[in-house]
Amino acid sequence: MFEDKKNIARKAQLAVVDYKSASGSPPTYPSLWTSIWPVKVDQVTINAGAKPSTATIWFPSLRWHQIAPIKKGDMLRIRTDHPHVAQSVIFTGFATADLVESSGGSDQSAGYERNAIIAQDFRWLLAATNPIYGQVTRGPDDYTDYGTSEQTPIPVQATFLSGRRAIFNENGKPNCDAVELVMTDPLYESYQFEI
Repeated sequence: MFEDKKNIARKAQLAVVDYKSASGSPPTYPSLWTSIWPVKVDQVTINAGAKPSTATIWFPSLRWHQIAPIKKGDMLRIRTDHPHVAQSVIFTGFATADLVESSGGSDQSAGYERNAIIAQDFRWLLAATNPIYGQVTRGPDDYTDYGTSEQTPIPVQATFLSGRRAIFNENGKPNCDAVELVMTDPLYESYQFEI
């Protein structure tokens, strides 16, 4: 008779950390994962809703001042050493912070060093980035009598945003300007923007 305690899949399995190094802007990632050793998985917290899941990994062979092989922006995943890789992934996300600690110790405790990486899943990426580069919009300086009932957009004036978070209908209010913006500057060659 088969007993569950002898089922290898029910026993503790080795946690493996794989990564993909980010390159370029916007970042691109290679198609294949690379395993990294020696590394230890300190903690994985799986959250529901909008709060990102997090993971902390650390490198036991690195001193506190050494540079970790995984850098901010790199993708990483944590999986078990189960033969079916796709079924064994516990966490997938991005390195978002370094956690470097050291202590010389005292009479009551030994000294320690820690060189760790904190990672967050895709929800962090969606909440923290989504930049819009080169958006043309109107702000208070682009209207006459701004804030009054006679507020009128200045026909050839707008504010150029080099980067901002993408917020669609912030606070549930429409944020698209119904008045067409016509740019007559030679740089824009009379393109029309609806903002």
